[in-house]
Amino acid sequence: MSSPQPDLVLEFTPKGYKDEDVFSFRDGLAVARKHSIQLSLRRSRFTWLVTVNLHAQWPNGIKKLQRREKVQSFCRRIRFDRIQLLRDTVTELVISSEHDIASNRPLPLRDVCDLDGNKIELCGRWFYVREDPFRHK
Repeated sequence: MSSPQPDLVLEFTPKGYKDEDVFSFRDGLAVARKHSIQLSLRRSRFTWLVTVNLHAQWPNGIKKLQRREKVQSFCRRIRFDRIQLLRDTVTELVISSEHDIASNRPLPLRDVCDLDGNKIELCGRWFYVREDPFRHK
């Protein structure tokens, strides 16, 4: 079986993961309100810089390194070939828990299980694309 994105190379930016330090606890889960990770996508001679922002829930005790690894694992499931990325700037992919006017498209995901058997519980899978207002030039 062939990969759905055989010529698309995804690389995470070193030190490109951030999450908010503000957590709330609900039903035994620590919820970081926002996770942000920077990555680059390459296809032949084209490169796109992308910032992915999403919400996720974690069991109590999950350390920042583990959260980063889970967010990276989730990003590998995104079908970036089905998302129109912006050229000549940093694309921000915002994954929202709300299906509203801004986030009106379902996020295209590959159906892949994590190697460790754990899954990310997402608050939503709707998305929109915009130019990253905090992009580094």
